[in-house]
Amino acid sequence: QPPLQAKPVRHSQLSHLAANDCMKDVSSINHFKHFIDSLYVLYNRSPKNQTELRTSCIELDILFLKVGRVLDVRWVASSFRAVEIVWKTFAALYNHLHNSSKDNLRDRKSRSKYLGLCKRLGSPEFVLDLALMCDILKELSYLSRELQSHSITLLRADESIKKTIRVVDSFKTKHGDFMLEALSAQNTMMFKNIVLSSNKKVSLLNHNQFLTSICNNLRSRLLETNEEESFILNDMQILNERSWPSAVENIRFGEDEIKRLTNRFLLNTDNAIQGFRKYIDNKIINDDLK
Repeated sequence: QPPLQAKPVRHSQLSHLAANDCMKDVSSINHFKHFIDSLYVLYNRSPKNQTELRTSCIELDILFLKVGRVLDVRWVASSFRAVEIVWKTFAALYNHLHNSSKDNLRDRKSRSKYLGLCKRLGSPEFVLDLALMCDILKELSYLSRELQSHSITLLRADESIKKTIRVVDSFKTKHGDFMLEALSAQNTMMFKNIVLSSNKKVSLLNHNQFLTSICNNLRSRLLETNEEESFILNDMQILNERSWPSAVENIRFGEDEIKRLTNRFLLNTDNAIQGFRKYIDNKIINDDLK
């Protein structure tokens, strides 16, 4: 039986689930995840490589140390940190990969791995997809923080998701800050003082398709909007003390809403009403209200 309890409803995993679904739906983004995972494997297996990474790109080394395979969109915050760090340290990371691919002290297989990663990173296709991921994950990280707030309610969570959907959809017609910089780099074939070179092995993500997929998956987490569900949501507001009048003088305040909720969820109406009256008096969530 669902609990009838006067506390906020937590929806902190909704944006994570939506982003994760999109990563599955849009296979082209796998090349970006493959790049991050390949970096992690390359440096995790060798203390020498870890030392070199720490010297050339300390932020990425710290991120690997803290969260491991960072591009896991079940955790939006760490994913945004990952793509943002690759963005900020692009030049240092590129130069490190390029120099390592020319290092004769490494065996041919290792040099080949570094060269492949270097060519992938230094392509306009990669930079454009990186920019899109930065713009989207930045917005999803905002949403994630809102949904993890201790004061979030079911209705506020729904409103936050709807707002994020509008923002993400707007990227189809108005580019985000990261994408604007990436498009400029594509025109000049220069990004952060690194000359870019097109890479046919990197298939450019269909940006509109990816944005649509993000929006659709977020919509799938929205509350139902039929009439019955709307009534339930309105009644549930009685469990949010912030929606109450400044002074509740009638001990039977909220009784009608409690009755409808208990009938809807097959709960003990008398116990819930008694528990709610006690809550009105002393603001303590007692067993009768659970």
